[in-house]
Amino acid sequence: MKFRNTQNDLTVTAICGTTCCLLSFDMDVNKTKGLLGFAIEREDKTEREKYFLKGFKYFEETGSRTDNGQLFTSFEQPIQSFLWEDFTVKEKHIN
Repeated sequence: MKFRNTQNDLTVTAICGTTCCLLSFDMDVNKTKGLLGFAIEREDKTEREKYFLKGFKYFEETGSRTDNGQLFTSFEQPIQSFLWEDFTVKEKHIN
C-alpha cells in the first residue's frame, strides 16, 4: 500500500508491506534551515501502544553510546535522513 500526505511544507510518502514500511520525506531545501531530523511516533491500536521509533544514529553532543547495538528513540535523537526503512511493522495490525 502507498500513502502520501503533505503538511507544513513536508511531504511524507509511506510504502508499506506486511512486515516493513519505507518512509520518504520531501521538503523544500529552503525550509530545512535548522532541521536536525525527524521524530516518528507509532500508535499501535491493536496492542494499544504508542511510542517513538528507534535508530542507531545519535548526536555526539547529546547522546552517548554504551554498546554497538544500542538504539535511541527518534524523539531524543532525530532521524537524520530523508529516507527511513522500518522493519518492525506488525502484520495485520490496525493502522
